[in-house]
Amino acid sequence: DRIRILRDKNFPFVAYGRSDLDFSYPFVDVDGASGIIEAVQHLAGLGHKRIAYITPPADLMCASQRFEGFVSGMKLAGLGVREEYVISGGFYEGAGYIHTNELLDLPEPPTAIITANDVSAFGAMRALQERRLKVGRDISIIGFDDISLSEHWQPGLTTITQPVRKLGFYLMQTLFSVMADPSVLPQTVVPTRLVVRQTTGQCKS
Repeated sequence: DRIRILRDKNFPFVAYGRSDLDFSYPFVDVDGASGIIEAVQHLAGLGHKRIAYITPPADLMCASQRFEGFVSGMKLAGLGVREEYVISGGFYEGAGYIHTNELLDLPEPPTAIITANDVSAFGAMRALQERRLKVGRDISIIGFDDISLSEHWQPGLTTITQPVRKLGFYLMQTLFSVMADPSVLPQTVVPTRLVVRQTTGQCKS
């Protein structure tokens, strides 16, 4: 709704993120789908076949985009998506904790979990540790964002990094372009990168 209002009022703007609107508008977004594909490929390369995904909140566009990446990544790895391994989650630690416990209680729990973001990954790690499971050895965990705590957490979190400074630069650059010429509609998708640390390892089962 906000994008429609800004467009109808001819107010110069740039959005951080894409939507499914039926018209073009200027935006900058991160390629979350490719990040999830890379995460799945990393886990599959370590021998994981039972890969779970705790998604961002279902009402966000990034949730559907990243889920498409998860499906594509699993297909590229020759793996099927198991319905019980996909849980609509959230960006807070409690979501990672609660949903990881749900996954661990399954008759056949996953050997690897991709989470909505780093904070929810911390909750997932806490759930494993309470059950005396070793993160990265018994079950692998991958986050999303690469916040500063990820590198210093124990163990260090494998995560999909977003180039935050680059995103900010492109947002301002795009806004200046739109202000100079309202007919210009720049659209930029910035790639992610997987940062491998200690929370992923060879599948043991």
